[in-house]
This record gives sequence, C-alpha cells and structure tokens, in this order.
Amino acid sequence: MKLHQFLLFHVLIGTMPLSSAPEVQSKNELFPVFGITLGVTSECELKKIGDKDEDSNYYIVRGQKFWVEEGKFDRMYLTKPSEMPLKWRNLNFSWYNTYDEWLEALEKLGFEVCVSQSPTIREYRGADSFFAELNAKQFGATPVALKLSFKYSDKTSTDHEGTLYSIRVTQPK
Repeated sequence: MKLHQFLLFHVLIGTMPLSSAPEVQSKNELFPVFGITLGVTSECELKKIGDKDEDSNYYIVRGQKFWVEEGKFDRMYLTKPSEMPLKWRNLNFSWYNTYDEWLEALEKLGFEVCVSQSPTIREYRGADSFFAELNAKQFGATPVALKLSFKYSDKTSTDHEGTLYSIRVTQPK
C-alpha cells in the first residue's frame, strides 16, 4: 500500500485527523468524527473524502452530513432516525434515550445545559405530543453547541424513550 493510500484509509476510518493542525481530544468530546473537526476541517479536506450535495452546501461522509460555511465545516443537523456517529453512540447519544437520559448524558459529558423550552404536551396531527428543547454547550478542545428538539412524538413524558426529533450541532456563539 502506498503512503497516500495508507493515509487516506486511516482518515476514512477515523483513526487519523484530516487537519494538519495539532489535535487535542478528550474522550468526552464529540469531535473529531471520521477525522473531521467542527470549525477546523476545511471544505477542501471534505472534498477529498465526501460527496458534495448538488443542491445544498454539505458533504456526505459515511452517511453523515457536514455543512460548510466560509470554507470550513461549521454544523451538522441530524433528524430521527438517521444514524448517529459511533463515537457519539459510545458517549450515550441515542434516539432511544428519554428526555431525562439526555439531560443526564449531557451533564456527565460536561455540557452546560439550558432548558430553552420546558417539556409540554401539545396537539400534533390530532394526538397529544411531547415538545421540549435543550441547548447545551461544551467548551473543550473543540467547543460545541447543541440544540436538541423534542417534538412530534406520541409519547408524552420525560421518561418515555424516543421523544428526540433532531440535533443541531454548531460552534458556540
């Protein structure tokens, strides 16, 4: 195997970062994912390993959408039931978590969590539905902000599984 093939292989399987910048990582951080780091990885680097969506400004790498702004990877948006990166699943991120389990998981990872919309029950398509929203920030080697939106579920309690609808991942402002 030639050197460039070896390096590309390790970038693709996530054992080597794309960026040539030194990378400090805690085991409790969400990035890098597949060698891609929020706010660091360039669009040029994403072009090498991902497929650009023709209609939007994101690259698909191993099933995940990495959105680009001003030449850098700057956000992700996941909706249920899309697969979460293995690294995140290993940190107890799961669409099957309850609202309460999400709060616990984020706090254990050192996120500052703010309840931006308290849990409520509203009608959605003629049935009761659970709605809530959490904003969380983590200030590690790769600062990250999460917006977790709980909505559209027919389950109506903070201890019911599967009420999370989406996760938006950005850099903290």
